[in-house]
Amino acid sequence: MRRVVRAGLFIGILVALVVVCGCGAPSSQSCGYSFVVTVSPASATVNHAATPPGNQVQFIGTAVPTAPPGCPIPAVEALVYATWSNPDPTDIQISSADNSTNGTAVCMSSTNGAVTLTGTFSSVPGNAGNITKSVQLTCE
Repeated sequence: MRRVVRAGLFIGILVALVVVCGCGAPSSQSCGYSFVVTVSPASATVNHAATPPGNQVQFIGTAVPTAPPGCPIPAVEALVYATWSNPDPTDIQISSADNSTNGTAVCMSSTNGAVTLTGTFSSVPGNAGNITKSVQLTCE
């Protein structure tokens, strides 16, 4: 019985090492990583008459790594900053600063329905071009 327990423990440790070391991928396979960018929340409704911070929302971009099948995926997540385009700068102001205010949208007055704000994420590791993501903001 003792050998079974030790063998099971050895196999568990070996599997953990393969996953951590990335040795599970065939030697001919390239484990190049790219990142998937998501923005949260996808939509929001804010009262423009509320006092700050009640009249604002922050759209946060997050990059999560992806890899080809058979390659280990690192358990990391990174905040990424966007350059935001806004078709309604009179009613909405949104920050494109490279700091913790990035993606903060302030409702200055009410909008006629949802406004689409688009974030362009550049220099995302493993991605050749820019990544764009859109969100919806309604100011009441």
